[in-house]
Amino acid sequence: MSREIQNAVFSSFGSEHRLVILTDVPGPFWEQIGWRHMDFLSLYLVRRGRATHVIEGQPFEVARGDVYAMAPGQAHWFTHCDRLVLDTIHIRPELFDEATWETLGVPRPGRWLHLTPSSHAQIAECWSELRDEWEQGSPISRWLVAPLFGRLLVRLERLGRRVGESGHHEETVASAVRYLEERFAEPVRIEQLARLVFLSPDRFTEVFAAAMGQSPRDYLKHLRLECAKNLLSTTTTPIARIGLLSGFSDPAYFARIFKENVGVSPRLWRDSCKSPESG
Repeated sequence: MSREIQNAVFSSFGSEHRLVILTDVPGPFWEQIGWRHMDFLSLYLVRRGRATHVIEGQPFEVARGDVYAMAPGQAHWFTHCDRLVLDTIHIRPELFDEATWETLGVPRPGRWLHLTPSSHAQIAECWSELRDEWEQGSPISRWLVAPLFGRLLVRLERLGRRVGESGHHEETVASAVRYLEERFAEPVRIEQLARLVFLSPDRFTEVFAAAMGQSPRDYLKHLRLECAKNLLSTTTTPIARIGLLSGFSDPAYFARIFKENVGVSPRLWRDSCKSPESG
């Protein structure tokens, strides 16, 4: 499919800051147009969903928890977006001087790492603090933006180093994670998943838990519950149906697992999301 590539310059964001923080939710035009980032680099965190992000003609499958970057001058577009939500930071190189960039490490193009649920929550909190200061726009907030962004880079670099030191099974775990995030609503057996990555079920569980901080079964449960919470808060779909859509075939089991892990029943969760006090 031919695609129009538009040049994007940092000034088009209409910001006097040296970085811009966005939440990107794909619209129909995402499948029809591409952009070339002329004078800024970009850092992405996939908050939800999945897609194919084509960068310089090379397709990358991205899913919730992926962290990756683009360099100035690169052209890109998205295809096959499925419930995708991206947290995005566009950065002018002038944000830091050369010595500071050398110390921090200029964000290198490509995929950095896939965050575990716990590390995702930590990075999301750090990202949110940076966004809050950036949105305030006061003089002190503008001063804080650069060090907070530097702290974010350091935390991501340390997480990436930790993943790199955990062994040579990173791609094995990443493949399993992508499979689970694409098919969590289907019946999934750990034995079947282990066969796909050519490991025994026990060895696969050991490798997965070492990299992700939880077992494959617990991660699958986490994905299903996150889906259920999202559907409960954003739709009027009947609760039993939401359980099925989230991968729970038995409504009673869904209700029990939800309450054990979330602290309230699915119905009370839905009601709390409607409450003005819920934010």
